[in-house]
Amino acid sequence: GVQTCALPICEGIPAVMYLTVKGTLDALVAGTGDEEGRIGFVAVTRAQDLLVVAIPRKTSEDVVKALQGFGLAEWGQAKLAIATTSPAVAAAAVGSVA
Repeated sequence: GVQTCALPICEGIPAVMYLTVKGTLDALVAGTGDEEGRIGFVAVTRAQDLLVVAIPRKTSEDVVKALQGFGLAEWGQAKLAIATTSPAVAAAAVGSVA
């Protein structure tokens, strides 16, 4: 089943998919300095086993490299990635969405 909850109270969700648009992705990469960055941080740190981050198709190479700097790596034709940034997160995906 699908579990939903308000982000501040979500603790330890087995799998999280974080869908981004340019603004939310930029905020995630920039860090927790503003509200959108904090929301992104909370979303991606709740995943226990699987984190999927979907990024726009035309994401700049600089942003992709920044994500790779956080431990994400491209995987497969759809540019999915497996993260090794946290022991709590077994895998992450950076995929292309329209």
